[in-house]
Amino acid sequence: MATGISPRGHGAATPTVRCPERFGEAPRPYPVLITQGTEDEVWNADYARQLADRMAAAGTQVEAHFFGGEIHAFRPDARNREWQLTVDFFSRHLAPRLIGMRPALENDKPYLVWLEEACMREYAVALWGEWPPELGVRTTVAGCRIIMVDGKTAGCVTTEALVDHLWLDELFIAPTFQRLGVGSHILKQVVSEAKRVSLPLRLSVLTTNPAIAFYLRHGLRVRERTAERIYLTSELPVRRPTSR
Repeated sequence: MATGISPRGHGAATPTVRCPERFGEAPRPYPVLITQGTEDEVWNADYARQLADRMAAAGTQVEAHFFGGEIHAFRPDARNREWQLTVDFFSRHLAPRLIGMRPALENDKPYLVWLEEACMREYAVALWGEWPPELGVRTTVAGCRIIMVDGKTAGCVTTEALVDHLWLDELFIAPTFQRLGVGSHILKQVVSEAKRVSLPLRLSVLTTNPAIAFYLRHGLRVRERTAERIYLTSELPVRRPTSR
């Protein structure tokens, strides 16, 4: 079963259930939950895995759970586990969330060190072969704000206002708060902050970091590429006059 949450009306949401093969070809503007029996005689589990892979590759937020030994009609124990997964899925994605920020304090430094490694170790090691030891020390919290979700610490964002642009130095969302729309909410707010002072937003990501797709989906464009980094900007490309 594939369950999607699509916004309707004034921010309400309605579940839909569908399983066509073409469902994964385009990104969905809502998260999708797949629960599948590995011995399903109606919808092959391999098809479900392919569907999940296609949706993830297209940028859809997808959660897939496979139940070993279950056929199309789950047994009671598996049905109860599926029900709990579904309730958890809807509670995470439909519950109203209060997202805010507060200035980072000196005593937040240990959390910030942990957060950066939790979000970036995989991509740093893929690029450099190791986690740089200098990242184990946080020297400053200037320009850093702690992201709060429903009163819980959920990540951080750091910006710096320069002469000709607003630099987004870091936007990290803790793993347990990822794929809940928190990063999108904060990025939109930072873009608005840049617009209010009539500056473009600029940032960079490691070439190994798939977050590039996240920023491109939110309207930023590639400004420059190097061996290690991709630089992005909210600036529109300069239109050059056409020759007659």
